[in-house]
Amino acid sequence: MKSTLPIVLLMNFALIDHVHASEQATSIPLAISGKLLSSPEISVSPKRETYGVTVDHQKGIWSFIDSPNITLIDINFDGATDIAVSGCTSGQCRASSTDVWLYSPVRRAYVHNRTLSKLPNLMISPETKQLRSGVPNAGCAGQSFFFNTFTFIKGRFTQLSRQEQICDISGEIVYQEFNDDGTGHLALTKETKGMPNADTYHLRQSTPSGFYDLSIPFNIQNKSRAVIKDYR
Repeated sequence: MKSTLPIVLLMNFALIDHVHASEQATSIPLAISGKLLSSPEISVSPKRETYGVTVDHQKGIWSFIDSPNITLIDINFDGATDIAVSGCTSGQCRASSTDVWLYSPVRRAYVHNRTLSKLPNLMISPETKQLRSGVPNAGCAGQSFFFNTFTFIKGRFTQLSRQEQICDISGEIVYQEFNDDGTGHLALTKETKGMPNADTYHLRQSTPSGFYDLSIPFNIQNKSRAVIKDYR
């Protein structure tokens, strides 16, 4: 369902554009999922060669080295459109960072969420209502990595699974998978030791289909889906 609520975008503290969620814009893309229930004011301002972001006068925790990507999407799967601002915060950019503002129906405003904002390389699947986060290169000559998946169950942020590959104290490669045991806790469900071959390594690193990287404009990742959707 399309929304006609205006989004006010401020750049360098000067008003440059007014757009609707149903329109394509250079700095703010289409709303991907949920309903836009409040008209946000998003400010992107440079500070010492980085960019800081505020939404409705609430500052994010990250300073981006380039102008960040702004995504309007239902992040906590409650039917309301939220705001994600994502980009690189370091020169190497091994992991993108994302500031997240969730719409609060109680406050009728967007509220910055520190828990979600601290997740590296945040990705989202609107269809399966899952979030994915992790670091594909955490050291050990590229052999160490981890990925976590999350969802919201009755409004509660819940971890569903974890994959990790590490070098143990002896230098051996250890790959492990953890999944929800049905009681809200993660249990080890798979463990493999030894150096993986190229195909196995690629499979462990691959992102499940349907997940979208919030640091990349949505319509670039899948042009056929650059439309407003309501997945409730």
